[in-house]
Parts: sequence; structure tokens; C-alpha cells
Amino acid sequence: MNVKQKTAVILDILILATAVVCAVLTYTYLENARIKAALYILCFVSGAGILAWEGFCRQSFGKQKPFVQSEPVSLVLLSEHDRTLRVWQLSGQVSLLVGKSRDEVQADVDLQRAEWNEAIDPAHLALNYVENGWWAEDLSSRNGSTIVREGRDIALSPGWPVQLKMNDVILLAGGIRLAVR
Repeated sequence: MNVKQKTAVILDILILATAVVCAVLTYTYLENARIKAALYILCFVSGAGILAWEGFCRQSFGKQKPFVQSEPVSLVLLSEHDRTLRVWQLSGQVSLLVGKSRDEVQADVDLQRAEWNEAIDPAHLALNYVENGWWAEDLSSRNGSTIVREGRDIALSPGWPVQLKMNDVILLAGGIRLAVR
């Protein structure tokens, strides 16, 4: 049971409890039989109406849609045959430096051991999470960075970050491929 369903159950219980309390207070403190009967009917109809409306809303609007991952959660280093060589998790991160670790630079996504790593700069690409998702920005690298999205190439320029989408492929220095999953 998810949070919305638990909240709905708690609201159902509160609605029923309120109706019962109203009925008990009416019975205890009112002496006029006609007013008692009118208030009982009002409590019953109100409670039943609210529960019926809630049930209708759940049926009409609360249908669960299949879960589709829309925000990237990992970065995958691909071989030339699209095999996974290494995976870096994006979840829980706010910024990642893609490059090669050296004495003065510590890359979060270290491509020191990747093929064609000689074309990668120590600080090649920055990945930053901002309110609405992950953004990639080339850090004035010697050999450039490109995002391949749905068969289209998007060249990255320093100072002009591009938002990452699921299934993008980041092409570094024309040879190293990082899939966004």
C-alpha cells in the first residue's frame, strides 16, 4: 500500500468516526425526536455521499499508470559492442566530474582505464543535478563532448549545459560512450 492509499484509508476512517460521533452527540443531547431523526439522516447521507464520491474518484482518476523511469539514475560506460563495462549511480549525487583522475584532479567518473582515454582531459565534463534533472556541460575539453539523442548529435559547449534525458549517449572525445539510464 503506497502513501496515497494509506492517506485515503485514514481519511475514510476519520469520516466514519466523525459520523459516529455526530450520531452519538445527537442522541445524547437532543430531546426532540424529529430533529434527532433529521440529523441522523443528514449524518448518514453526508457520510455515504462522501464515501461514494471518494470511491468514484478512485475508480475514475486513481488508476495506476505503469511505472516509467523518466529521470536518469545511472551512467553506463559502453564497449564498442554496447556491452556494459562500468556503471556509476546518479542517485543521491548532486554533481559529478567526468574525466581522468590525476594528482590534482579526482574524477568521480574516472575514465583512466577506458579505451581511448588519452583523448580524455582530467576535467572533461561536469554533470550537475538541478531542480528538474541532470545537466551536462563540457569543461573546455580538448576533444569535445556530444550528446547523441534519438539519432541526433548535440555538441556541448563550455558555459552551455544541456539537460540529459533517458537513453541519451554522451560521446566523449569521439570515442568513449556513456549511456544515460
